[in-house]
Amino acid sequence: MLFEPAQAGERITLPLALLAAAALAVIAVGLGRGLRALASTFALERRWRAQAEAIAVPFSPVPVYRVRDAFPVFTVVGLRRPSLYVSHRVLEALDPQEIVAAVAHERGHLEARDNVKRLLLRACPDLVAFSPCRARSSRNGRRRRKRWPTRARAGAAARRRWPWPRAS
Repeated sequence: MLFEPAQAGERITLPLALLAAAALAVIAVGLGRGLRALASTFALERRWRAQAEAIAVPFSPVPVYRVRDAFPVFTVVGLRRPSLYVSHRVLEALDPQEIVAAVAHERGHLEARDNVKRLLLRACPDLVAFSPCRARSSRNGRRRRKRWPTRARAGAAARRRWPWPRAS
């Protein structure tokens, strides 16, 4: 403002004001998405931590907790003090070498600061949220979730027929 003339003769027109308001709305929605993502992650971590059992896992740079969850989980949660959460189903299914490989994979996520990057991406403005495509995408997502149990059973049957271990 130091080098701007006091009276430039420019006015803020209605289209410019509407464009600025729309930009602010997009930014506010993005920030809201980021805050909702943080809140849901904190709630999930509180729920897991309440019933978690600390376990020793070789080569893990962060605390590791066994959790009872319906979904097979092997994930790093947290930004400042991350922890590794592993479901009991995964621990029962993996042999020790596979557990070490999974820990190395999660360590890569930690070193790359992927949790921070994912939060920043989640908080980025999303113009699709303001378009008709969002409603169509939400309907398709609900249909896919309804069919999920059938697909999960079909995948389990295919894995039983496959004689070799899968590379992951």
